[in-house]
Amino acid sequence: LYFKGNLPEAERSFRRYLQSFEGGGAFGLNAHYYLGTIYFSNQDYKQALPEYEKVLQVSDNKFEEDALARVAEIYYLQNDYEKALNHFKTLDIKAQSADNKLAAKVGIIRMSRRLNNNEDVLLAANKLLENTKLSPELIAEARYERSMALKNLNQLDKAAEDWKELSK
Repeated sequence: LYFKGNLPEAERSFRRYLQSFEGGGAFGLNAHYYLGTIYFSNQDYKQALPEYEKVLQVSDNKFEEDALARVAEIYYLQNDYEKALNHFKTLDIKAQSADNKLAAKVGIIRMSRRLNNNEDVLLAANKLLENTKLSPELIAEARYERSMALKNLNQLDKAAEDWKELSK
């Protein structure tokens, strides 16, 4: 049902399955992941979050990377930047896909800025700028965030180098 796109019926089916088997049964992990995905796609983040968190309770599973990315995004959307940052940091360590590695690094920069953690912004921006395949927009964002962190750390000479690059 899920793979045929019948999400309302798939949701009901996953719920019935989880209610039928104490502890989730053999496919409980799958059911929680797909329920989280259904809720996430419907922007029902309040229901998606506990489903994805149940997926994350089982380490090194096939859904872990995607669940980490979604949980980090949900916490960001809920303005819980500390929890979002922690999940982006975990995603940065565990991600296999280039897209999730990039999302993790960008997430770390953005959450660290919102939490006024200039040192983390600086470290994350430097790591991001090591990537030679960044879009011009991401390069500009990383340089800008790094320059502001340097300014806040009273390292104006280094900040000026980024400002010079940004002005080109």
